[in-house]
Amino acid sequence: MEILIISGLSGAGKSRAASFLEDMGFYIVDNMPAAMILKFAEFCAGGSQRYDKVALVYDVRTANSPTELFDVLDVLKHSSGACSLLFLEAEPETIIKRYKETRRRHPLMQQADSLEKAVRTEQEMMEPLRQRADVVIDTTHLSTAQLRGELLRHFGSDTTEKGGMSVTITSFGFKYGLPMEADLVFDVRCMPNPFYIPELREKTGLDQPVADYVFSFRQTHDFMEKLRDLLTFSLPLYAEEGKTELVIAVGCTGGRHRSVAMTHALAEDIRNLGYRVRENHRDMNRGPPEKGGRMSFSYDTKNELCRLPVQKLCCARAEAYGILLFCNTFSATEVRIITENPHFAARLPKLFRRAFNLQFDRQPEPEQEEGKRIFQITDQKKLDHIINLLGFDPQQNLVLHINFGMVEETCDRAAFLRGAFFAGGSITDPQKRYHLELTTSHLQVSRELDSLLQECGYPPKSLSRGGSLITYFKQSDQIEDFLTLIGAPVAAMNVMSAKLEKDLRNSVNRRLNCDSANLDKAVEAAQEQMEAIRRLQAEELLEQLPDKLQETAALRLEYPELSLSELAAEFDPPVSKSCLNHRLRKLLELSRDLSE
Repeated sequence: MEILIISGLSGAGKSRAASFLEDMGFYIVDNMPAAMILKFAEFCAGGSQRYDKVALVYDVRTANSPTELFDVLDVLKHSSGACSLLFLEAEPETIIKRYKETRRRHPLMQQADSLEKAVRTEQEMMEPLRQRADVVIDTTHLSTAQLRGELLRHFGSDTTEKGGMSVTITSFGFKYGLPMEADLVFDVRCMPNPFYIPELREKTGLDQPVADYVFSFRQTHDFMEKLRDLLTFSLPLYAEEGKTELVIAVGCTGGRHRSVAMTHALAEDIRNLGYRVRENHRDMNRGPPEKGGRMSFSYDTKNELCRLPVQKLCCARAEAYGILLFCNTFSATEVRIITENPHFAARLPKLFRRAFNLQFDRQPEPEQEEGKRIFQITDQKKLDHIINLLGFDPQQNLVLHINFGMVEETCDRAAFLRGAFFAGGSITDPQKRYHLELTTSHLQVSRELDSLLQECGYPPKSLSRGGSLITYFKQSDQIEDFLTLIGAPVAAMNVMSAKLEKDLRNSVNRRLNCDSANLDKAVEAAQEQMEAIRRLQAEELLEQLPDKLQETAALRLEYPELSLSELAAEFDPPVSKSCLNHRLRKLLELSRDLSE
């Protein structure tokens, strides 16, 4: 176990150092009294690997006297293995400046008449601890990156990633959008595409035949060689700058073949450079379900719902009720449910056994892996039993509608809507658009479903499409609430994340458009100002103007590309933006007077 005591002067950077050490794998405890350090060390020694590297912040806030720590250090160095004391300091003038900038209160201000006296007092109090320190770092002239470098040099281990930086390299498909977190993006769509080779189309870049094909071309090797040269040069610079996490994205059209193969090879190259590397393939498994690709968002949502346990009888019956009203066939003579989802197919028998204490007359074999799965009940006794439990009269014609007595409780409503979504629901990928719908062929069920959703606080919209009645939502917040209600919080979070991502993109686009418009206006204004100044020069009137206007005209001609705020800073002494604007307007007015 390694124990590091972080101490030093207030304002010297102890908190920042603790943050960097935490990134390096240390478990950080702030403001630890000396009397508790030995007990805490005993606890860590008998604990998990989480406490193999511990850093304790000890400063004037908890110190009765700095010398009280000396006995603790002696015990730790003889019993716990590696133990060292780090002392951070800075010049008093620098500390005072930092406190003025942050507007924080020095811990010793109650005992001193001024901030300067408090800083000097603390310096005297902590001097014995400084003399005992194993490492002393003066942060007066250190940037945050330099401080981090010093900590890595003194306390980094062989297992610490090179420069304290880890690298994540991910493959992606441009058709699905750029990774938002990417720092560097490389486009490999110029490489030969295995998609057009029939025997390679269904494979991925991790399959050796695909990788062999991609790297069988000279341009691939040339591309990778130049990319390695770039990263060999730039990665140490990023690490030196203080970056802790670098994300490299490699993209092709679909993110399945070229980008995957080249990402896998590049990850190994970067790992050989000494960096810790995480490899990720974002879009590799996208594609139709029948081709082994990633399922639709609707499919994933239903899979999430299938993981919910079948427990309470009332909820199981309400969920089965929702499935029956929205399934393929529910009549007095037959129940027929058809699905291609294996998880839903596995849930149905358990659900009906719990809800109605019966089995299907027909159901698919358990080992069936793909295709349509048909569940059927034709036994009249079973059908009458179901109809009776749902509040209908088996002796009368079965007119399907929602029995609101079955969904009085909140949990029952949620279960009913979950069943309706299982059998007749679908949801569009929120990355494309927001749309969730429930489909039925029964008019009364559709109308009563609208009323039920209204009561739940989710007013839907309705339409008719090809003989089917559609109840739908197109608002992201309504979809999030609906998914949360039926028991799919992960899907709801995905919708929320997609909305935030879209909002961010739109905000960035608006900002860029606004900045572009402002830049155009600034350029036009500067051009007009210079034309006015040149007109005054041509008429030999510029030399007759006051010195301040002459200076303004000269600087505008010298720096035509600068904005008003940047140009104002070029004056000696600098002037305000409003002052500069007033002078330039005066020059424009004089120029217009000449034209008149």
